[in-house]
Amino acid sequence: EELKSRSTLILTYKIFYFCKINKIESLIIYPCNKKMLPVMLGAKLAGINNIFVHIGNTINNNKRIELIKIKILFKIFALLEVFLVPASESIRKSLETLKIKNPKIAIINNSCATSKIKRVSDISRTKYQSNKINNIIMIARLDLIKDQATLIKAFSRLKYRDWKLKIIGKGHNYKFLKNLS
Repeated sequence: EELKSRSTLILTYKIFYFCKINKIESLIIYPCNKKMLPVMLGAKLAGINNIFVHIGNTINNNKRIELIKIKILFKIFALLEVFLVPASESIRKSLETLKIKNPKIAIINNSCATSKIKRVSDISRTKYQSNKINNIIMIARLDLIKDQATLIKAFSRLKYRDWKLKIIGKGHNYKFLKNLS
């Protein structure tokens, strides 16, 4: 089903319904912008408590009105109890300079820091063991820039049978990705 909608309310409902039907427990949202608010709200209404927002760039806008908008957006994130996930320490510090406070903030280490990522992954794997089927879901345009092929290849190397990968979207890369999976 097409997730694009001119109505924020309809999009919020579609996300709510999707999360309920698929029994989503956690959600990672990218990009971090106001257009993702209906996604967050729909997920919250569906009972998802683990919503993570990827922040990929430092916040260094010099325009006063833009900074006010950014602060309001991050206050809404805090009200919805959304986890902020800056991609680096410098991005986290840029949030601090704007006095953006959110108790739910954690840096995802640069993918080059493999030893640190392995250590955190090992701890998480032992700490959060479950008998549930886990879903990795990507909702995006099926386009080369979104790079679903890397996700499919990485998922195929995963040695856990209790995980499922779902990629949802439309685009010119559909046939290629279907054959790859």
